[in-house]
Amino acid sequence: CLYRELEFRCVYHWYPGEPQRGSGYRSVLSDINVDVALARACAAASLPVLALPRQRIMFVNPGEVKVVDTQSNAAEVVYHAGYAAVDGAGE
Repeated sequence: CLYRELEFRCVYHWYPGEPQRGSGYRSVLSDINVDVALARACAAASLPVLALPRQRIMFVNPGEVKVVDTQSNAAEVVYHAGYAAVDGAGE
């Protein structure tokens, strides 16, 4: 569900040659307010929105997905083209 929500949002804001261009538009927020795409994905998965970690912004860019903790400003790349950080397996 989250994939479809983001695919629809990003269709005219995806620039593989300029990955940072449009990154704010493709960001997903989980803070005081929860991004509508996350809320819909939670509903589809029967998960409470309150279960989501807060103070996070996920930037979905061509070739990379990064999560930033807005309180500490720490960033973690959770996906990079050719390397899946979540399971450690390369693509």
